[in-house]
Amino acid sequence: MAKKVASTRELLERWRGIEEEEEETDDTDPSMRRRLHKRKEECSKSNYTLVVSVKKITAFLSKRMTDLDYFFSYAVLLLPRAKFADAFSVLISLPKENHIWCGSWDIMGPLLETFYNYFKDDCNDSPLRLLWKRISEEMCHCIQCVSQHHQAQEMYSTEYELCTIGPLLDVLQSLDEERVTQHLREINKRLVRQEYDPVCDNAEVVNLMYEVLTFPALLDDQALFIDFEKFIEAVDDMHELALAGQQFPGVYALLFFNRRVRTVGHRLAKCMGKMRRAMDLEPLQPLLKKFIGFLENEVLPSPLETSRPRAQLDRLPIWLGITSLLEFLEPPAFEEGILERYPIFLDIVLNHISGDSPEFSHAVSCLRELFKMLGCKLWLRATLSPSVMRNTLLGQCFHTRNEKMHKDIFDLFQPFLQASLQDGEHEKQRRHFLYFLLHQVPVSSNFSVLTRKTACKIALLIIHRGYKMNPPCPPFECAHMWGPSLVSSLKDSSLYSSLRQPAFDLIQTILVSDAATLITSMLNCCIATSIAKSSSIELDDEEGHNKLPFTQDVEDSDTGCWSEFSTQSQITSPEYREWMCIPMLWIDVLVDIDPSVLPISFSKAVLWARSRFPMIEPENSAEMALDIRGWLSSSAAEILSTFGWKIPTGSDDGGGKESKNSMRLSTMCLPLIKTFIRLTAHFLIRMGQGELRKQWSWEPRMGESLILSLVDPNDNVRQFGKCILEQVSNTRGLGCGLKFLCSDILSLSAVYLGLRHALRLVSVTRVAVALKRSTVQLDSVLLKFQNLHHFFFVLCKLLKDEDLPNSEVAEDSSNASNIMKYSSQGGFLKQPLFDALPANMGRNYSSVDPKLRENFCYSLSEIVWPALCKCLVEGKAFVNYSLCQMTCVRVLEILPVLFGRLSPSLVSLCGDSKVALGNLVDFKWLHDLMDWGKSQLKVIVVYWKKAVISLLNVIKLLRSDSSLLMVGAVENLISSAM
Repeated sequence: MAKKVASTRELLERWRGIEEEEEETDDTDPSMRRRLHKRKEECSKSNYTLVVSVKKITAFLSKRMTDLDYFFSYAVLLLPRAKFADAFSVLISLPKENHIWCGSWDIMGPLLETFYNYFKDDCNDSPLRLLWKRISEEMCHCIQCVSQHHQAQEMYSTEYELCTIGPLLDVLQSLDEERVTQHLREINKRLVRQEYDPVCDNAEVVNLMYEVLTFPALLDDQALFIDFEKFIEAVDDMHELALAGQQFPGVYALLFFNRRVRTVGHRLAKCMGKMRRAMDLEPLQPLLKKFIGFLENEVLPSPLETSRPRAQLDRLPIWLGITSLLEFLEPPAFEEGILERYPIFLDIVLNHISGDSPEFSHAVSCLRELFKMLGCKLWLRATLSPSVMRNTLLGQCFHTRNEKMHKDIFDLFQPFLQASLQDGEHEKQRRHFLYFLLHQVPVSSNFSVLTRKTACKIALLIIHRGYKMNPPCPPFECAHMWGPSLVSSLKDSSLYSSLRQPAFDLIQTILVSDAATLITSMLNCCIATSIAKSSSIELDDEEGHNKLPFTQDVEDSDTGCWSEFSTQSQITSPEYREWMCIPMLWIDVLVDIDPSVLPISFSKAVLWARSRFPMIEPENSAEMALDIRGWLSSSAAEILSTFGWKIPTGSDDGGGKESKNSMRLSTMCLPLIKTFIRLTAHFLIRMGQGELRKQWSWEPRMGESLILSLVDPNDNVRQFGKCILEQVSNTRGLGCGLKFLCSDILSLSAVYLGLRHALRLVSVTRVAVALKRSTVQLDSVLLKFQNLHHFFFVLCKLLKDEDLPNSEVAEDSSNASNIMKYSSQGGFLKQPLFDALPANMGRNYSSVDPKLRENFCYSLSEIVWPALCKCLVEGKAFVNYSLCQMTCVRVLEILPVLFGRLSPSLVSLCGDSKVALGNLVDFKWLHDLMDWGKSQLKVIVVYWKKAVISLLNVIKLLRSDSSLLMVGAVENLISSAM
């Protein structure tokens, strides 16, 4: 061992001696001096110095050679003068199972320096060529060898200056390109001859895919590019290419190939996702630099004379590839990886937009992706202003008759507007586009019939986006520009579905948005008194958030139209102060269009919109007798000025002033609400008279609108809601319908949200009564006390202890209109009589846990109790009026039911029901109840006595000290009242 150490030390001393002797000998040679000095600097920077190389080779060869003296004598010869010849021999002679890059990468790495003279070595049997042949064969089958090989080259490029190491890397790049190309050709020949064996050749295919997709700079070679294109096509024919969750930057390079390979690349890129950082683009930078330079200079860079032929692409694949690549870049990756590296790129795109180049359509597609990615930041880098670019695009439309070019430009308008978000800029550009699409394109012979219809579709999509934005920004100021076109599209049944659907989507969104803002405006603006605020504040916090106090287990995966209506309502409601309605649209759609030509989704939107106003006073008999046109003339005089479409005069219509056809809610809240209610009810009545309602199917979230329609004071709306409920539940009768609504947790939650919304309007109703003398206009619109009896009737049926009847399945829902026998069932709804239903027609739909049902009833009672207590106070003024008799009866019926639901909390004094418990313990409601017993109407007195007796029975069942006190208090009150 001592001898081995001494020999090593001696070897190093001899090495230094040789180096010193060389310096002294060549002292007069400046070039030699510079060479040695430079080599020392490189050695100091790299771990792969010659001394380290000798040490590593010493350790490697010592395991294989017994004669150490012989070994050290050979180690000395591994200096540059000897060109590592013996090390090559040892590596080449390794057993086939021992891959050089896998097991000896620390030795092979430094030896890459010797490949600088590879092409100058003409001897095919030289150690250098034999070593390359050996590692080339191994890299055909081993991914680890491929990785180590390329990592070593990356180390050279990072550790050394490019001017120093560049020539070596160029040689290695050429060798790799030649090697991979040769391998590709061999595989392609096997595939063509059908000699490919999936079992034996699979490793080679995987290796090729791995190397090229991991190191896409290889694709700059012309021959390799062509052969890899054939290779991908052939392999994809045999296998469904997949990436197994790994990331390969070369996948994005496939986007620059022919259509077939580009499709494969697009599919694989979707699996990989978008690149988020500029670093992710680094492997593609050589290709991107080349392609962007080609688009700028019209020619590819001249290749070096010593290099292999470079890939030559046409302009079309480059445009398509760049456009596709942009789809898979996050904004930071694009800005830092492309825009900052190649500032000329944006100018290239804009120049092709402004000119008549054949690549115009591709530049438009590219610009569309830039708009989507950068938004308004694009204008910070662009040399054109939004107005100049808009005029350029519109001018190009008039300059050509090409339909595809027209469509490409039209598709650019929406992302263009999305990027124009500066104050007033968005609205200005939008008006210009809408006027162009709806009033210039239709009258120009430059556009085909299909292009004109497409222009209308794009315009409607632009308008729709204005309603869907958060916060919304609808084009109210130019409603006269687009309103007639929307109505025309709705009426035109000859339109293709794809061209007509945007009109349906838009009108549904408009109705839902108008309903949401109208009801919010009424709740927050029409009652601007402290009384109103105190009356409605109890439910405001919960209304904004769809929280369900009776369960936390609701997982709403519903993505249907009812959820969309709710989402849109939440977006638009906060904007009620600045919202504007377009009554002429309501009339043209809800009155003049037959419901049968509109999709079922539109009818659902109308039901949702109408159901938001369940507690609003219905028209009197005189108003109901008028036809819809007569009613509009007599009862909607305040908004008559908006009727009739104004004719547009130019693209600047609406700039700085409001359209004649739009009306602000803050100025005409109540007339707009009254008109909206009448028109939506008119549409529902017409729809109920036809066969359209039979197309409805059950969706749990529609329970909110159905329960609200069942408590509406308008007989026609209630009857429509009942018919729809029977249709979707396949049952008959109100009780069965209510049980069906409570049979699913999603519909149960929808019912709760609907009743909570109705309670907010009940609060407003109480204020209306309080303000009756001072606010005559308010009293004429809001629901009066007597109209509350429908609400309390449905609540009572939901909360009663006895089970709701089993659902009765209708034999044939189409026969419902032929049933002529009815029962009033307390005057709520006309109920058909069934004298003999088959015994097997009962079904139990309920999938709700009984405990959950109890929690639902308790939570509902909790929010109803404060409203009921206030009704007891305010109702004392109406107990002697026969007109209010039904409401008084319903209040007295539900009072013991609510008290029974809440009474267990009175014993335990726990839970979150602070308001309800406070009112229960406070005996003031009992005093108010006793005053009801003084009514002059016998019916009310009878129900009052029943209510008091029922309350006493509930209190006695509590069996607590507090209940005994309450029994005594109630008995004393009864005695005093009698």
